[in-house]
Amino acid sequence: MPHSVRVDEDLDQLLSASDALHPYSDEEVVISLATIRDKLASAEKAHSHLEKQSEDVGDWKSVLPWTAQTLERDMAMIDTEVPKLSLIAKEKNVTYQARRIELFTKLICQYPASRDNILREAATDVPPLLRGRIWAAILDVKGDPELFYDSIDKDSENPNDRQLDLDIPRCHQYNELLSSHIGHRKLKRVLKAWLTAEENKLVYWQGLDSLCAPFITLNFNNEALAFSSMRAFLKKYSASFFVADNSVIMQEYMVAFRHILAFHDPELAVHMEEIGLGPELFALPWFMTLYGHIFPLDKIYHLWDSFLTGPPFLHLHTGCAILHQLRDQLIHRDFNTGMSLFSDLSAIDVDACIAHAIRTSKLTPPSLLDHLYFANAGVTSKDVDSTPADQRKHVRPLCLASSSPGTSILKRYQELVGFINREDFREMKGISAVIDARSAEEFQKGHVPFSINLANPIKSVPMAVKIAASRTKFVVVLANDRPRAMQIASVLMKGKIPRTTASVISSEDIEAVETFLCDCNPSHSTSGLARCNNI
Repeated sequence: MPHSVRVDEDLDQLLSASDALHPYSDEEVVISLATIRDKLASAEKAHSHLEKQSEDVGDWKSVLPWTAQTLERDMAMIDTEVPKLSLIAKEKNVTYQARRIELFTKLICQYPASRDNILREAATDVPPLLRGRIWAAILDVKGDPELFYDSIDKDSENPNDRQLDLDIPRCHQYNELLSSHIGHRKLKRVLKAWLTAEENKLVYWQGLDSLCAPFITLNFNNEALAFSSMRAFLKKYSASFFVADNSVIMQEYMVAFRHILAFHDPELAVHMEEIGLGPELFALPWFMTLYGHIFPLDKIYHLWDSFLTGPPFLHLHTGCAILHQLRDQLIHRDFNTGMSLFSDLSAIDVDACIAHAIRTSKLTPPSLLDHLYFANAGVTSKDVDSTPADQRKHVRPLCLASSSPGTSILKRYQELVGFINREDFREMKGISAVIDARSAEEFQKGHVPFSINLANPIKSVPMAVKIAASRTKFVVVLANDRPRAMQIASVLMKGKIPRTTASVISSEDIEAVETFLCDCNPSHSTSGLARCNNI
């Protein structure tokens, strides 16, 4: 078509602008590949070294029993941990990426037989060029995804179409793929396919588009793989949030988040409690979208790499890691200024978050999160007592007398201190300061060796308890009723004693731990404190 030019335009300026353009040319240009060839050739020499380096990769990722031996090992590793090369630096290293791509390409060709090896290697890092296929392998996507995807109606009108049309144009629009018309269409088709496949089971909530977006960008030319990967990812991490009534799972997550934060940083947890800054005011989108709604895609990729290869509920510990980075500001803020910190999290260092989350997950008693296993399975705390044994075998062993089931969510939310079960206490006791809050008579009949008895209510932390806590890694409060355990544990927490938990001692628990009970005659102080004479 002819191009019109206004007479008042500066022709010299217009022509100079045209000259600056670079139109297509079919001229052949010879580019030397010697530099790249030399780079890859030098990488061959380091190949065996890279393989040796990856032999011990990801040992912490496997779900190992939380035992005294692993605790001692993890404590030693954390104390001597040295900074490693950042993920961004690895991704910019051409030689390193060439070796990783070569390795993962071979493993992907052998999938599904090589799934364990893929998971093991992905624990180190995931090469960006193969991230979509690697995630699909970790999520156990098998067969031909296109067969099922093509059978789903993705074009007919859907009751959610109006909401999708509102949400999609606002979803990560800084990304060139997602901001394009084709990107909008692909995202809508995959979301509609998921809603159809999960009809009568799961529903659409705002934020689902943010969960879907990374899979679209990583599999832009393969909608079927994006759909299958997203569906498997949601089933593993977020399915309980996308139900018609998700209030129960949201409350359970808030309880767990408060307990983890209070366990590792009691001073910050108490401060946020005092100013009324509860996690339900800022953290719900974090866990519902696994941070897909608050971070840009480049940070989400690294976070989800860790979630896919890491221990269960690593995303909860990531939330605590975010607060840890904001700690110096939060600890001095009131409610209004504290809330303003969560409006922009672009300055958060995701690599540091991942490292911090891994450290805290290693040191957190698993029973603090037992209630989440039941909540994710659709079992409420009231139903736990009647849960058939065959349904419990798939989750961690649960000691009902000393864990949270049977107590209302509201009551547990009001308790900053989390309760652990008997199995975790058995593993912790060797490196814990044990505070026995039972009566003096019960303490004398039998108590945990090296424990301290606080038979009377306290208003401040006794010096003997501070000294004992400073010499150990954990503090466990034992009592024969929940309110008594909470009274002592709350005072310890307000006294900034970290890693404090509680456990209710019942007659069944006494029989279970009888093998390591001490029946010595304890020494008493004038303040009413009694100490085991084995100390």
